This record gives sequence, structure tokens and C-alpha cells, in this order.
Amino acid sequence: MKKLRYIYLALFITFLSSQSRIAFARQNKIKTYHSKIKKLVANKSRLIEACYQRELNKGLQFKNKSLDVFIKITPSGEVDHLGYSYNFSDYGVLCISNVIRTIKFPKNPKGKKITFKQSFRFRAP
Repeated sequence: MKKLRYIYLALFITFLSSQSRIAFARQNKIKTYHSKIKKLVANKSRLIEACYQRELNKGLQFKNKSLDVFIKITPSGEVDHLGYSYNFSDYGVLCISNVIRTIKFPKNPKGKKITFKQSFRFRAP
């Protein structure tokens, strides 16, 4: 009877450790997914900065030298919605939206919509 208890206990401990490994693997997958998104957006940062510079060249003055972009991504990896910390100009927002919408995001491993925040700091002219 004691042997049977130890066997059950060993099986239970093995089960728990495998569950924690699975949870860790899922969490690691999500972190990898977020880092992929961040890298994809960062790869387009020069184009986004060009949108900002075009508006500066038109003579527009901006209080902020940084911009937060909120990107809502569907489970299939398409851009659903874009939001901004402030609208610096209609053309600038349209320009940045067009750049971000060209990015091919990976599918979400959890199968849910996510909102991702990316901050851009622009250089002074």
C-alpha cells in the first residue's frame, strides 16, 4: 500500500512539473511574440521618423519629440486599429498609419487580439 502511495505521489509530482514546463513554454512563446512585434516595428522606425521630419519641414512645430503608437493586432496578425498619444498632423498620422499597416505581423499564439504600445523618440532638426 505504501509503495502505491509513493508511485502516485511520484506521478503527481511529475504531472505538476510537466504542467509548469508547459506554462513556462507558453509564457516564453508570448514573450517571443512580443519581441518579434517590437522588432518588426523598430525595423520601420526610419520610415516613421521620415513622416515626422516631413511635417517639420513644412514648418509645423511640435511640443513633443516623442510619440506613442498603440497598435491593435488581430489573431491573424493584421492591424485592426491604430491609436496615437497625440495627433501631430493629419498627414503625419496617415503617413505613420500607412507605414505600420505594411508590416506583416505574425499570428498570435494565444489566438487573441492584442494591443501593443510602441514609443518613438524623434531627433531635433
